[in-house]
Amino acid sequence: MKRIITALLSLMMVSAISAQTLNVHTDYVTYQYAAAEVGDVDYLSGTSLIALGKSFALKDVKSMQVTDEEVTPNQVSVAYSESSAHVKVAGNIAKYVTVEVSGAHVSIVQSDEVNDEVGEISYVLSGTSADGEFYMSGSYKATVEFNGLTLTNATPVYSGAAVCVMDGKRVNIKVVTGTTNTLTDAVSGNQKACLYVKGHVEFKQKGTLKVVGNYAHAIKAGEYLTIKNADIQVLSAVGDGVNCSEYFLMESGSLNIAKVGDEGIQCDVDGDASTGETANHEGEDSGNIYITGGVITVSAPRSEGIESKGAMTITGGEIKVEAYDDAINSSQDMTIEGGYIYARGSNNDGLDSNGNLYIKGGLVYAIGARSPEVAVDANTEQNKKFYFTGGTLVAIGGLENGSQLSQSCYSTSSWNTNTWYAMTLDDQTIAFKTPASAGSTLVVSSSSTPALKSGVTVSGGTEILDGMIFLNATTTGGSSVTLSSYTSSQGGSPGGGGFPGGGRPGGWW
Repeated sequence: MKRIITALLSLMMVSAISAQTLNVHTDYVTYQYAAAEVGDVDYLSGTSLIALGKSFALKDVKSMQVTDEEVTPNQVSVAYSESSAHVKVAGNIAKYVTVEVSGAHVSIVQSDEVNDEVGEISYVLSGTSADGEFYMSGSYKATVEFNGLTLTNATPVYSGAAVCVMDGKRVNIKVVTGTTNTLTDAVSGNQKACLYVKGHVEFKQKGTLKVVGNYAHAIKAGEYLTIKNADIQVLSAVGDGVNCSEYFLMESGSLNIAKVGDEGIQCDVDGDASTGETANHEGEDSGNIYITGGVITVSAPRSEGIESKGAMTITGGEIKVEAYDDAINSSQDMTIEGGYIYARGSNNDGLDSNGNLYIKGGLVYAIGARSPEVAVDANTEQNKKFYFTGGTLVAIGGLENGSQLSQSCYSTSSWNTNTWYAMTLDDQTIAFKTPASAGSTLVVSSSSTPALKSGVTVSGGTEILDGMIFLNATTTGGSSVTLSSYTSSQGGSPGGGGFPGGGRPGGWW
């Protein structure tokens, strides 16, 4: 009791100095009050203290001290240290959050009143624990920062997830620039993902986030999910690498997905039907996938690589997908307007749209399995078509029969496996490497009539798509390939495609 009264007297003596902070320590939580803001600290009946509306039972207060540490308003920080975690709460939001700590398992409940009175709270997570978790619930937008965090949930207390945010509003996930962060969930439980957010997620900043999904998905958002700048690496997942509803948007950064049990990326319609595309995606529940920039690499050994339950639009970026089933699949129309795309379906189609499929630009390298699968497949069974109007195309396995080819295409019925080819168009050369196996027909097309060589040696140029293609390459040797005009009647039979619901990204200039 004496130390508490002494701390309060000290605070009053230095209250004019804004950097002074009153720290109220409980077992695992420190509440930090800026001296310039704390005002009166009420001492009631010898049993409790009240500071900025937060009540403390004196029996729970371990110590109080005044320091020169500055307080960041609206911030909660959680520092993990193996089997324990320590939480610091800014005094101005102390009465709006309820904190529980069990070992390194942290649960925070955010009061609804925060909406009207103080606004968005930031949760900054750092440190390391081999048995911990972060659980937060609330009903107002929030920010979660990963600032050098390595967190594994071995024995769940609140959730089997490593990070579970039960907040149906917008949640910013800031992967702090210059940091590496790793999340691993429990092998059993009822979690939907290793990193789960009930609402919509916006990934930001330029740090690295590695995720292992031991029970279901690696990353899941209950609503839409966007990625900007962050480097996200799904190391493995029992389910999908990334799973979301409403829509998926990649603007920049990188997304690398490997060793998944289901789709690499899956986007579902949250309601009964798609709303279609709306301006700036506001209020959209479309199941659409949009790729406008960034780099995506997906390896899906047991199913589609990228799947959309609605439409898919690719306007830029770099996308490489290798999948057991369709590499890139959409339930509705698929449109490629730009970017660089490599899509290989080892047992099905490279690109598969259950609606119309439009390639209007970009560089697309699509590879399908042997007949009846094709490199590029549209839903001709429902009177849909593949429309090719522009861009640069390499398709091993042929195109869907009945394709509408506004830009001239050329083909050869035989090609060599594991071989470098050079396609020269005007004064530019694109070098691409063929796979170990695929369908029989090789189709190429560009804005001008290309020349093709097989068995070349490649040097220089710009490497893209994990080294499968070099732009502006220097090539030597090789032998010329005879190309014939390719017509839509030479296409394969309907590829069968994946079941409705998928979409993939890619494209070039």
